[in-house]
Amino acid sequence: MVSDQATPISVSELKTHLDKDLNLSSSDVQVFDVAPSDPYLLVSATKLVEIMKYLRDQSSLEFNFLQVVSATDFVAVEASDEKPAVKERVEILYVVYSFARKMYLNVKVELPRNNAEVDTLSHLFRAANWYERECFDLLGVNFKNHPYLERLLLPPDWVGHPLKKDYKFPEEYNGMKVPL
Repeated sequence: MVSDQATPISVSELKTHLDKDLNLSSSDVQVFDVAPSDPYLLVSATKLVEIMKYLRDQSSLEFNFLQVVSATDFVAVEASDEKPAVKERVEILYVVYSFARKMYLNVKVELPRNNAEVDTLSHLFRAANWYERECFDLLGVNFKNHPYLERLLLPPDWVGHPLKKDYKFPEEYNGMKVPL
């Protein structure tokens, strides 16, 4: 347990802990500190479960509250004078909180857009169950080994995933006009 006087830890310090204790390679976890209020760790999909378990169970960290799991679909955009290039991907954002350290941590995973698949965290954080189902339902992310990966918001026979950038809304569903 971290003392009552615990202070937040920087994402760079977290990366040092992870590299040392988990023997990770440089591609397994990267630090992005673009905005002081919103730093994040970019984690390899193959190491996600191991890293999240460490962040949760390490007594000096205790990131044991999963607040958010969300997904964003990015289509490729070429660079211009005004904007940098965007690579095609699906990005999963996990926001965990440490009551002991009184801080939030953003952890991201980038997945191929045409095969967005990552291991479930539902066995580590109970809240992940519904969050992951929502990401599956709306963006088509497959959470491997999820105990009940079925649609959450849309009917079971709905075709496609409406938050994908290239999704085409149907004109009707079961004989009813779909309002847009």
